[in-house]
Amino acid sequence: MKFRRWQGALERLARGADLVFAFGAGMDFTPHMALASREWGVPWVAYYHDPWPGHLYPEPYRWQWSIPGWHQERWHRKIVERASALAFPSERLMRWVLCGNLEQYREKAFILPHLAWSWVDAEDNGEHGGLPEEFWPGFFHVVHAGTLLRHRSPWALVEGFRRFVNAGAEKKAKARLWLLGGVDRHLRGEARWRELLGHPAVRVIPERLSYETALRMQARASVAVIVEAIGRESPFFPGKLADLLALRKAILAITPPQSTVRDLLGEDYPLLCLPDSAEMVASALEKAWAAWQAGRLHEIAAPEKAVQAASPEAAIQEIGRMVKFLKGRTVRQCE
Repeated sequence: MKFRRWQGALERLARGADLVFAFGAGMDFTPHMALASREWGVPWVAYYHDPWPGHLYPEPYRWQWSIPGWHQERWHRKIVERASALAFPSERLMRWVLCGNLEQYREKAFILPHLAWSWVDAEDNGEHGGLPEEFWPGFFHVVHAGTLLRHRSPWALVEGFRRFVNAGAEKKAKARLWLLGGVDRHLRGEARWRELLGHPAVRVIPERLSYETALRMQARASVAVIVEAIGRESPFFPGKLADLLALRKAILAITPPQSTVRDLLGEDYPLLCLPDSAEMVASALEKAWAAWQAGRLHEIAAPEKAVQAASPEAAIQEIGRMVKFLKGRTVRQCE
């Protein structure tokens, strides 16, 4: 039914369109499937925000082969073949998805990074309204915003922070770890989660906060956190990374040895940690604490090359390259 509704919408929209851009949400690629189902007489771009189908996800997320997986794979190949162009938020994800005998389609692939939204409104103007009561100025706030999943284990972050604050009385008094957003029921069921809730330096806000509030807290944080799953490689471009780059934050990046996050921040970035290493987290927090005390957090903020790689200017340039490619392809088809 949903597929048919998309086809009906495209019948109306495609008539007067110069270009159609297909976005998905989560594992739902219905717009892409509807576009690939027939010829619409208009060029269209398939945007892959994450790996798809499910069996292309990295461990520990990967789906096992199944009848739904086979169905998705069939549509995936049809989308890749029939789309006028393909777009991905990172080169690593592009290479991850267009692998094997689909590598031939990389010639029509373009990199359009995730972008921050109205992040400028989150800049620190001295106001504190709307933020949690204990989000006090003058404290060393470490903020993770987003749902905590059992796949993206928070335990290296939590244990690393515990070791860090236990290293000195001033840290216990001045450092706070904030976990904002929903928490997977499997995590909530663990004894160590219940123990975490009683830690004097940890604050958990398990309900969904508004995007604006979460953004303002990250803007005022000393360090913002990205947590990825334990694994060898992560092709994901976390949406929050775009916000943190635009805010030019110091980023505690808990990420696999090969990842889009590392590609952007660079291997020499001082706050990189492996997802299963509490020791690395504690060490990175020590570096950030020293920079914070010295008033030099800006020196460990996200590097400018990373900020520019995920900037509107970079996206506009790549869109221009894509439009030029599509125009050239249209001319060749008409000859």
